[in-house]
Amino acid sequence: MNSKKTYSPKEVSKILSDTIELQKKTNRSNETGLTEEELFQIASESGIDTNALKETLLNFRSTPEKDAKFSFLKASSRLNHIQVIPGEIDDEIWDEIHVELRSAIGGLGTPKKSGKAYELEQVVEEVGYKHLSLIPKDGNTRLEYTEDWPALKILVLLLSFMITAGISLVALKELGFTKIIFVMLAPIGGLLGMSLSMLGLRAYFNSKKEKLDRIIEVVSKKLQLTSTNSISIDGDLYNSSVDEINNNSISKMKH
Repeated sequence: MNSKKTYSPKEVSKILSDTIELQKKTNRSNETGLTEEELFQIASESGIDTNALKETLLNFRSTPEKDAKFSFLKASSRLNHIQVIPGEIDDEIWDEIHVELRSAIGGLGTPKKSGKAYELEQVVEEVGYKHLSLIPKDGNTRLEYTEDWPALKILVLLLSFMITAGISLVALKELGFTKIIFVMLAPIGGLLGMSLSMLGLRAYFNSKKEKLDRIIEVVSKKLQLTSTNSISIDGDLYNSSVDEINNNSISKMKH
């Protein structure tokens, strides 16, 4: 083995990932786990960003759902996401971002505070529901977002079936098919129309995921910016105090 070989952070990440997969295949059930301290030590030695590891651990402990994907079988009409973001939201931050969040969600929404949670809620009668909740805890913020549109899904599927079934019925009748035949085949055309409408529903679902990404981006950037500014302000105050003490000492020495 060549001990002088140096691997880049990207190569280290790939090696560790492949090793874990290999370990799964060999079924080494007697292997011991690692503590968080050991994980951070490995990350530091491997050139992995420890801040990224911290956020990964936060979300791992909160058991977030897997990345949502559109189901053609169910015609997905619901998006639910939970994520823990470093940085703690407060009244000042909420006042600065809730307007931007309303824009990202795509609607007026009703901002409110329920206990410690900051919330935005929008109910569109007989169409859908949107709800965003930001809960501060232990220096972090738990983001919970839910949106569903079951009525819209049913409306799209029903209309697509009726329209394509009607078109098929007229077309088959014009082609000279007997009444029994075109009545039997028209529903098949309707089902085909429903299948095609699924593509539109998938595009709509993906557009909702993009809005969710924007919501997470808005919250994450503001919490990160606030945290950075807080550290800078504390540093300025500290330096100012030290300068004042030094100036007073010099003044006394002159006298």
